[in-house]
Amino acid sequence: MTVSGSGGFETTFFGTSAAVPHVGAIAALVLQAAPCLLDGGRGALDPVAARLALRRAIVDTAVSLNGGGAPDNESGSGRADAIAAIQGTLPAFTGATTLVVDANSGSGATLTAAQLGFADAASCGQTRLAWTGGCGTGPGDALTCPRGTSTVSVSASRNGVSFSAPVDLHITVR
Repeated sequence: MTVSGSGGFETTFFGTSAAVPHVGAIAALVLQAAPCLLDGGRGALDPVAARLALRRAIVDTAVSLNGGGAPDNESGSGRADAIAAIQGTLPAFTGATTLVVDANSGSGATLTAAQLGFADAASCGQTRLAWTGGCGTGPGDALTCPRGTSTVSVSASRNGVSFSAPVDLHITVR
């Protein structure tokens, strides 16, 4: 990483002294998106697993600068990509966009993020949903759809701040 102009630097400088503050900031953003990676946080992973997951989130999403894709002695793993690192910790939608479920209460069906098809990429286990459409109002830990067919736009979050892209679902409750 090369830094210039900021704070009145007359000449550019590069190397780990320029990269560390940037990567540290990306690490803080990843920890905000996946609080289970913080020791003692809600649903915290064990410290070793948390450190490895944080490292993977940053290193595995870095953009290679050498054209070969493998780390090297000049650019390491490449340019850290904050957006990719954060997106990799958010719940990812892996399910079907049309669901048919049986009612599990008198008012319809209550569905969690996992039942809707969101996978927990960071293994945090604390997923929050936000939605609009025919299944009440969000956000919440689960949505309740009435009997019949509802169309909802749903996104999932680990911290209630950074949400995945919304997914349009058609849910039929029998």
